[in-house]
Amino acid sequence: MTKRTTKFVTALSLAVIVFAGINCFAATGLLFNAVGSSGAFNAFALAADSVTSECGTNIWTQKNGASGIDNRSASIPANAGNIWIVWNNAETTVCSYLAVDSVIGQQLFFAVPHSTLSIPSAEIGTAGDGLVATLTDEPLPAAIYGLLNNAQFNAAPSDIRP
Repeated sequence: MTKRTTKFVTALSLAVIVFAGINCFAATGLLFNAVGSSGAFNAFALAADSVTSECGTNIWTQKNGASGIDNRSASIPANAGNIWIVWNNAETTVCSYLAVDSVIGQQLFFAVPHSTLSIPSAEIGTAGDGLVATLTDEPLPAAIYGLLNNAQFNAAPSDIRP
């Protein structure tokens, strides 16, 4: 009887894992909100804005168009940098990358309380600067701005060793 119970629990656990994994791929919203190295800026943009990417194929870039806000203290200045934002046609999924110095990016990512991305509201509807070669910018939609502004960073790409 113990053997049969063990098999049943194992099969049930496997089913839960499989079905929980299916729901993970149906996520919408903010998938990737990175702050980090300017050296990886273009490579990540090209990867995010591709047909096989979950981010989408619409892009907006801006030179010094956003800032990383370190919420540990009001005396820490905002870190402005170039930004790209990629979203899908339904405007429900978004990925972004704020290019700052690698060390600053690591500080913002590991800060407690979490650091956030700040985009001026004046950027809504503005044309992009075309910072990534081979990609054509589109105006920034208000829905994408709403998903992304004041969001916590969830990645910190770096081109230097820790």
